[in-house]
Amino acid sequence: MHSQGTPVQANIVLRDAEYFDQLLQLKKAYRFTGFSCEPTDSWERTLPTKITLIFGKYLQAEEIATTDFLEHYFNFAAYNELSDRLAVKNSILTVGRIVTTRNATATRKTQRAIDIKNLSGNKIGFTLWDEMALNYNVCEYDSMEKPVIIAVSSCYINR
Repeated sequence: MHSQGTPVQANIVLRDAEYFDQLLQLKKAYRFTGFSCEPTDSWERTLPTKITLIFGKYLQAEEIATTDFLEHYFNFAAYNELSDRLAVKNSILTVGRIVTTRNATATRKTQRAIDIKNLSGNKIGFTLWDEMALNYNVCEYDSMEKPVIIAVSSCYINR
């Protein structure tokens, strides 16, 4: 989160994840230097920003004392906004109650369909693909207290 309250997206290379887990702590604020910027690809966009910060081995993180930053930021898409995003191809974040899950099926790619509803009862479906479809733990879901609420991020809308 930028000091003016604007959310900022940053990415790291997966092989550096352990390093950044040690360097950056939750509920702390940092001043960053030594990063690069690049246009955000639509498939990796989690915020409505066109630029992503790239954190690498030259990143310097200086902890700053402040309580002015929000601890969490979410930019949920309302169900009534989803149809307007069909043609845009920007990823979305939405939330709903799981209604049904279907078995993983495979033709050319493995997929698992899941339906969710909002508080008004409007239902939408989404599909998990490949590893996400296979790794979805149906037994864990079945053992959870109902209703189960799920947040779905970095998804595209289609008919």
